[in-house]
Parts: sequence; C-alpha cells; structure tokens
Amino acid sequence: MSSSTSMRFLEERHVAIVVDLLVWSHRMDLLALSNVRGEVSLQRLTWQKVWTLAPPNQGLMVTAMAWRPDSKILAVAYSNGELLLVDVENGDVVHSLKNVGEVSCLSWPELKEEEKISPCNFMEENSKLLPPLPLLSRSFGPISKEENAEDSKQISSQKKLNLLVSGTVNGVVSLHALGLLACGSIDMTNVFEGKKCRVLSVAMDSAFKSLIATISVESDDGWLLNVVHLDTSKVASHSEQLLILVKQHGLILSQVAYLGQTMSSITEAWENILMEMDSNLSKYASQVGPGAVSADFLDLLMLGSASTELQTFLLNDLTEKGLKKLGHSIELSYTNIQKLVLKHLQAVGAAIYFHTSGLTGMANEKLFQEIGLCSELILRASISAAAFITKATEVQQVIDSSMKNYKAFFRWLYAAILRLSDERIPPEIVKMRQQELSFIAEFLEKFDELPGDADGNKPKFNLERLGQYLVDKDLTTPGDASSNTWYKFLSQDPELRDNPAIIPRFEKMSLVQQHKHLLAATDELFAHPSSSFPMPLLQKKIIHFVKEISQLRISTFCHQEKFMVTFVDRHGAHGTLQYADICLKTVEDPARKIAFKFTETVSHKVLDVQFFSEETVSVLLEQEQENKMAVFLQFPSRIAMDHASAFPGEPKEATNYLEPNSLRSLENMVGAQLAVSGERKVAVVLSESRRRVRLFEMEAEEDEDEEETLNSTRESDQGC
Repeated sequence: MSSSTSMRFLEERHVAIVVDLLVWSHRMDLLALSNVRGEVSLQRLTWQKVWTLAPPNQGLMVTAMAWRPDSKILAVAYSNGELLLVDVENGDVVHSLKNVGEVSCLSWPELKEEEKISPCNFMEENSKLLPPLPLLSRSFGPISKEENAEDSKQISSQKKLNLLVSGTVNGVVSLHALGLLACGSIDMTNVFEGKKCRVLSVAMDSAFKSLIATISVESDDGWLLNVVHLDTSKVASHSEQLLILVKQHGLILSQVAYLGQTMSSITEAWENILMEMDSNLSKYASQVGPGAVSADFLDLLMLGSASTELQTFLLNDLTEKGLKKLGHSIELSYTNIQKLVLKHLQAVGAAIYFHTSGLTGMANEKLFQEIGLCSELILRASISAAAFITKATEVQQVIDSSMKNYKAFFRWLYAAILRLSDERIPPEIVKMRQQELSFIAEFLEKFDELPGDADGNKPKFNLERLGQYLVDKDLTTPGDASSNTWYKFLSQDPELRDNPAIIPRFEKMSLVQQHKHLLAATDELFAHPSSSFPMPLLQKKIIHFVKEISQLRISTFCHQEKFMVTFVDRHGAHGTLQYADICLKTVEDPARKIAFKFTETVSHKVLDVQFFSEETVSVLLEQEQENKMAVFLQFPSRIAMDHASAFPGEPKEATNYLEPNSLRSLENMVGAQLAVSGERKVAVVLSESRRRVRLFEMEAEEDEDEEETLNSTRESDQGC
C-alpha cells in the first residue's frame, strides 16, 4: 500500500459530552473540540487534556473554529456572533470581536512571501524606548497576563501578515489582520441582488490577491451553491503597511487592556473603603435622621460634646479597637489607590500617548493614508491620552489631600473616644494644630449619607472628594485651578488656549469618564481601515443545487491559479461526493464539476469530506450492510481533476478509479464526522454517538510498525 493512503491506528478514546466540531492544529499535535454545552477543549495527540473553555454565556454554541498559522491562538466563534481569540498555552481569552451575525465559517491564512527584513523592526525598537509597564500585584484584584502587559494580544512574534477571514449566516464576509484589526467587509446579499445568502466557506490565495467564498443563495426550490471570486489585491499591495499598523494597534490594545485592569483595581480598592465605612456607620445612620451623621460629628469637633446616640455608637459599637482596625483598613486601601495611580495609571497613560502620537509620521505617507490612517484622528487620540494623564495627576493631588484629611480625622476621633471613656490621652495626640482642624472639618463637610437607589440598594457614604472621580458622572466638586500659573496664562490668551497642540482640561469629567473618552478615541482611530479595503467582484459561478444546507459538509483548497471545492450531497439514498474547480486567472472558463458515488458491489453512504492536502481528499463513508461500519478513504484529487468537465453527466462510480484496498474499514465503529491535517499527518474519526473518537497517524509505514511489534513480542516472550 502506498504511503499516501496508509494509516496507523493510534488509540480510541471516549468523551463524556457529545462532540460537535473538531479542528486540528497545523503546527502542533493539538486537536480542538467543541461540545453541545458550548465548551471548547484542547487535547494533545496522546489525548491529554490541555484546558477547557466555558462559553461566554450559558446556552451558546460553538459555530466555527480556526487556528492562527503559528497555532499559538485559537479563534472560537459562538452562536451570538461573538468571536474569541484564545491563548493555546492556558486558555485565556486574548481578544474578543463582535461580528454582524452568527459566524458560519472561519479561515486564518498567512501571506506567503520571501523572508525579508520586516519594516516592523523599527516600530519594535521604538517601543523599547519606554520602560516596561510595572507588574500589577494580584493583591489589587484579579489581573490576567500581568507578566506580558505590553504584548497581551500575542502578536509580537508575527513577522508576516495573516488574516482571520469569517463568514456569517446572513452573508457577510469580514477580514481581520492578525485577528485584531478590521480591514475589509462585504455583504453578499448585495452581490446576489438582495437574496438571502449564507457563507459556507472562505479562503484566500497564498498571495492575498483573491478571496474565494462558497455561498449558498436561496431560490424558490432550494439553495444554489455559488463560488464567488473577490479581488483583494489592495490588501496584497499594502501588506507591509497593514502589518505595521496592526502591530501598533495590537500594542495600543494591550496597553488599553492594562489600563482597564488598573482602573478596575482602583475602583475595587475604593469600594473596599466604602464597604468599611458603610459596615461601621450604617447602623448609626439608621438611628438618626438625614444629615445628622455629619452634624453630630461636627458638634463633637467644634463643641466637644456628643449626642447620646453618637456617644453610644463610639463607645459600644465602634470602640477604640474597632477604630484602629477601620483606620488601618482605610489607610491600606488609600495606599493601594495611590500606588496604582502613581506607578501604573501614569505609566500606561504615557505609553498610550507615546504610541498614538508616534503614528503621526506614518499618517503623512500616502500608502498609510490609503489604508485609513488619519492624522486628525491620531491628534484626537493623542490629546485624549494626554488629558487622561492630566486627570490622573489631578486624582493624585486629591488622594494626597484626602490622606491628610482622613489621618487627622482618625487621630481626632481616637482622642475623642478616649476622652468620652475617661481614659488618658497620649500627649502626641492631644496637640492638634489649626491646620489639622481645617483638614477634619473639610473631611466632615461631605461626610454624609447618600440616598439609596431605585433598586433598593443600601445607601453609601460620600466621605470626601476622591469618590466622585471613580464614578461615571460629572464631578460634583471640580478641582480649583484658578491658582495654577499655566491655566492663568492660557486664560489670558484665548487664541493659544484653543490651539490643537494645547492639551485641554476637561474640568467636569471624572477619571472614569476620561477613561471612556480615551477608549472611544482609540477605537475611532483604528476604525477606518475596515472601509479602506474594497473587495470588487471578479467572478461568480453556480456549482450545484441542493435542497437543504443545514447538514452540508464542505471543504475547500486554494492556490494561485485554482480553487477546489468538494462537498457531500446527501440527496438520494446514498449521497454523492461532489467536486468542482474554478480557474482564478480566467473569468470566461466555466466551473468544472464531477460527482462520484460508492455503490459498486457493496453500497457505501458518503458521510463527510475534508481536504487532506492538495493531492488528497479524505472521505468518510458508511458501509451499508446488515452491520453498519465506518470506512475511511484517501481519495486522490487528480482523479476528480482529470474527469471533471463543464457539463458533467451522471455520478461516476468512484471505485472504478481507485487502487485496490483503498477503502479502509474501521471495525466496530459507525462514523459521523472526520477531521484531518495534512501538515501533521493525523486524522480523527468521530463515532455516530459523537462520544467516541479514533486517532490515526497518516502515511505511516505499517509494515515496519508491525515488524517492530512482532520483535518486541518475541523479546518479551524470551524474557519470560
């Protein structure tokens, strides 16, 4: 038997949950599986589980999967249109995309070109001018991939352009460079005059000059299968610029993700302060009227006398020990917030400003302008990043003031509790300067209960000025910049103040609002490439007619001059293996087609098909005897190419063209689906129950394996 058709059984495994999809990695012995729960599992060839990923929401199903060319990222599409890029190492979600509809197919090709010095080297060296972002301590909150903050999107290793191509059930084909940057989209309903369309497969030639999609178009009697050839030569001609831009985009996305994690940690630390204060003061606030909390504390400060309720609260509920614990917890939270703002927020804000403003020079070049890079949007994003840094500096000043206030407040309150309990007050606490009294009065000014919300949640305490910066609302007490020399100077020169190069001060924006403003500016900056890559129609050809497409199994293979598609037509008792090829260089030549059946001597039903390589098509059959049995076939594609024609007749008997013993029976198994990889030379067959799989090594030398097994058996017998 030739090595191209030989196969060696490795093992059979059972799975606990019904399997839906199977996709082999092209670079590693890894198999991605999805099940009916919407979970994705990664298995090694030895069937060792690497990780399992739960769906984003309950009830979602996986509709398509594709591996990045280097097999370090797995793209997973769900039934709600969400598309996740998953790190193969640990199953972490690296990035998420939202499509315009449910994804029906995915492809992730890489541009094939000669190795050359990448223009991205300059950009990568430029990135080294900045110090690395400091690691976010896990004590500040759940942080993922903190060890790789500058490249959390996993693209620094990409030296060639690759495109994640997706098709949807409503006929939209989209391109994403490196899986991140949208760089082209087309709605097939416009190509087919408003008729309902579904994308069955998408592929690109190795030079990225053509995109070929298999489209099913609804007709009165069923579905017409069409192959649509689109011109993507602009993507090919701008591949270098697109790679530079998407790597910058990925770098900024990584920094924006780091910024989001930092903001979450700051908010969490602030909520800890509110929780501590609320848990200690809510009982007392419920016993007195609105506004009485701050009034009682101010009376104690100014008059030295406490109401009966306040005295009971301080001595019996809060206590001296409880006050020390509360003060320590709040001090720790304040310190964490201060570190996050000073070390992390300022650093990542500066990094985003550095990389967005660094795009200005690129925007002046024609080739970058042609792919949607706009100098006005770059300026807007840069200004937003600089304004965010300014706001972070303002927050830092507020934190410094707040820490002084709360320290003075707790020292005074500790002395008040000792005085009310007739205990000795340490000398260092007795002494209180007038400035400290001002700090305490300022602290108590906003120290009052906020009303509960409409959902019946418990009211919180406003405390002081810091909290207003950490909510998505305008500032209630904006910082006073009237004494700032720079703002005085700008107020005297309106023309200079309105200059685009001057960073504006968004006085009423909170830090959260400034963060959202920055996110919107960076999103808008990289939105234009999506519409800068039109895909004109070159040709479309009808290749087949089917009644139903829900169970259609289709596989495609594309190279520079020809596009080949093979699929199973299950119409009829046994179904047929359909093949078609289209010449991409000439529009006039019709599609060449042929159909094969497997009914001679023993009738076989065609179940599934997938290209193993350009020369071989893997076919899964079912031997229809009293006891059904799965049959595996490596079908030479040259047979189909040699006999295909523009006007095919009746299906041809495939066994007339095959070598003897080409059909490999899989004993004690009824098949349902297969997945193969010509690069890794492996195959997996899924049983009819979808809970049992068989793994095979393809093109293996069986005779040598059998001889080795026989020798090992003899050695074992001699040892016994």
